[in-house]
Amino acid sequence: MNWGKFLVGAFVLFIVFWLLLFFGYGNLVLADSVVPVEGMEVDEWLAGFRLCGGISGILGFICAAIWFYIGDGFAGESGISVKYYGLLIVSFVFGVAANFLFLPASQEGSGWASLFVIIFPMLLYYLSSLIVSAPQVKYIPPLGEVIHK
Repeated sequence: MNWGKFLVGAFVLFIVFWLLLFFGYGNLVLADSVVPVEGMEVDEWLAGFRLCGGISGILGFICAAIWFYIGDGFAGESGISVKYYGLLIVSFVFGVAANFLFLPASQEGSGWASLFVIIFPMLLYYLSSLIVSAPQVKYIPPLGEVIHK
């Protein structure tokens, strides 16, 4: 697999999950249940939520690109799974940071929104490493052997 296929595959995953988790959930559920802080309209809060989701997803995309780079140059040395799980932890930290730095404040109703912001980089990283990883490391992610058989 080359960089072009990786970028297209990871970008498609990003768009699909961003639309589901941030656009769909925001319009179908949060629009009626979130109570923003005083002085902020629900539409403003939803726009901030979508932006926060985009930032969170870009951070997960960066982790996936780093994993593809590592995998593309992998020559069989040991410690590759440590790098994989290290990047998974980094994607989690990125999600937590995006949640605290970019998610607009609300009085109530944003619990699931915070969870989506936190797990989105991990989800994007994991699925990208599972579906569009470099051939040398396609069996490293959990369930990789099931998907690629």
